[in-house]
Amino acid sequence: MACDICGAAKADRKARIEGAVVSVCDKCVTLGDEINIQEIHKLAERILPKLSLPPEFNFDLRPDAAEVVRKGREKLGLTQEQLGEKVSEKVNIIKRVEDGWQPPIQVAKKLEKFLGVSILETAATGNLKTKIDKKQMTLGDMVEIKE
Repeated sequence: MACDICGAAKADRKARIEGAVVSVCDKCVTLGDEINIQEIHKLAERILPKLSLPPEFNFDLRPDAAEVVRKGREKLGLTQEQLGEKVSEKVNIIKRVEDGWQPPIQVAKKLEKFLGVSILETAATGNLKTKIDKKQMTLGDMVEIKE
């Protein structure tokens, strides 16, 4: 591993330099405070929030959602164009949903509310793997990238 400060080939130590925990060589470790792996794990426990999925990941579209939307629309006596206007979506979106396309959760919720039907179901989240399952946590596991 290369030193994050000078680029030297052997960076087998960790140091906190200006608030950042970086991999450093023996020469650059003097630029900050050397820390050990146990300190990194304690830091990670403070920084990392409890892992939970955003609400939109907790739902899946029912397999028969296209049929449910079409029947709900027909029950109200609306055309695809009229339904699109009522829920503030383009007619193309309504057509695609009725053809079996999986819309974004927000669109699915609008359709559910307007048509009075249920097309979303709770997702099974038991198979998800997280980086926390690793034996050792890396610095990359602690960083949150915001765009």
